[in-house]
Amino acid sequence: METRIESDKHGPEEIPIDALWGLSTNRYQRHLRLTEFPVHPVLVKALTLVKKASATTNGIIGEISSETAETIVKSCDQILAGELQDQIVVDALHGAGGWGLTRNLSEVLANNASKLMGGEPGSYSPVHPREHIDLNQSCADTYVTAMRLAILLALDDLEAGLLDTERMLRRKSLQFDRVIKPGRINLKDSAPMTLGQELNAYGSTIERALRRLEGSREIFREVNLGGGGIGTGFNTSPKFQETIVQELSKIFGQELRAADDFIRVGSSMTDFAHFSSSLKEAALDLGKIASDLRLLSSGPQAGIAEIILDGRLEESPLVESLLMLCHQIAGNDLSVSLSVASGNLESNSATPLIIEKILESMDLLKRAGTAFVAQCLAGLNADQERCLALTSNTDAFIELLATEIGMAEAAAVVKNCRDQNRDVKDYLLESKILHPERIETIFSHRFMTSSKRIIPFKNAEEE
Repeated sequence: METRIESDKHGPEEIPIDALWGLSTNRYQRHLRLTEFPVHPVLVKALTLVKKASATTNGIIGEISSETAETIVKSCDQILAGELQDQIVVDALHGAGGWGLTRNLSEVLANNASKLMGGEPGSYSPVHPREHIDLNQSCADTYVTAMRLAILLALDDLEAGLLDTERMLRRKSLQFDRVIKPGRINLKDSAPMTLGQELNAYGSTIERALRRLEGSREIFREVNLGGGGIGTGFNTSPKFQETIVQELSKIFGQELRAADDFIRVGSSMTDFAHFSSSLKEAALDLGKIASDLRLLSSGPQAGIAEIILDGRLEESPLVESLLMLCHQIAGNDLSVSLSVASGNLESNSATPLIIEKILESMDLLKRAGTAFVAQCLAGLNADQERCLALTSNTDAFIELLATEIGMAEAAAVVKNCRDQNRDVKDYLLESKILHPERIETIFSHRFMTSSKRIIPFKNAEEE
């Protein structure tokens, strides 16, 4: 392999001749690469957008020539278009505070821009990674800003997937609005409800999770770009500070705002902890719903078997995989929490782990929701006869009948039906204990599942 030599105060480095990365990245590769996990592409995109906005701003305020700014922007656009991805060679846990990815991207942009302007990789002429690409920036403010943008970029797809889950649950709740089934408390028979009510509550749960996630948008639109290394703006042009957020908003396509306290945004990572917790809560909700549906579909002979998942009266194998994804998201949240707590003074060296685990959780939650809708909810059906039979045999049905015929007689009816394996409704019709119209009312879904009761009819003998 042909190589070129680059040197600094720490000595020379031998680098592949065609590589667009440089000395710092090469040294990182040799000494600091601990995993083979690639940097999440959304984070690369977000950091590239920051570099593009910074080059544009430096050109506007006259810190670099318009030709240099335009060439850097062109290099950024190549990366945003999916080119040069093989030149991002650092791994996900790329050095303290995002140093590895920032250096890697800056060197690639500088060498590529130099090539476009007639220079050679490694010459850093006419474009230099620190003198031009990183001008008026620090790794601390650019990387933390990129973390925030990455979450905003990934949030649209995640919310769309969860919204599909909520909508499917709502549709299914309408489909099964009249299917009466037993409610359960601590797995014990309880008051009757409809399958529609149960599924609608699941839909409300996902809607609530969506609201928590959506509430983070405004938090992450606050950025510390322009604050420099610790947030004081040291070595940053005041003109850059005045212009950069406005330019980044244009390029990013969303309204961003400068932080009210740059030092806080760079040193406190609790915004990320809060968001990670919301992801975990959404995963716990989704996992609980999937687990409930698995239980309701258990059987078909010896289980509950009220519903059918994936076209079968047995549990869907998807549920097991989905639960594992949800558990992984909960584990990721612990990693984020520990990383957030490990910050020292004006920075946090664990930011690469924080954003890696958050983006991974967002991907997992999106996949889980999409698969849940397509492979589980879409094919969900109800065994209506089974649901009604189970409802009629519960002690809750005794209390329901007691308002019509008294507690003692209601208990006797249910017991006789259990002993004789008979349908309660048929027994009531044959025995003429109640008027047929009243029996139809009692067995209606609205009567069984509402607090409102219609005044009883007189029994057949009284008529």
